[in-house]
Amino acid sequence: MSGFQIIESLCALAEEQNAIIRAMNLRLGELGVAFGEDELAAADEHYRRLLGRETSRKGGDTSDTD
Repeated sequence: MSGFQIIESLCALAEEQNAIIRAMNLRLGELGVAFGEDELAAADEHYRRLLGRETSRKGGDTSDTD
């Protein structure tokens, strides 16, 4: 596996984990449990900047609008 393929696989994994965390956060919100929206938003913004994506998502939104 080339370095690029490894990075591509890691990015795909991070996207999948992001979707899982956002779904869990949405469910926790439905149950009335607040969970670090500011931290999630900051991490999401950092991740998207690393990938060169300008659009950020709101908490719980797992739809791919990029």
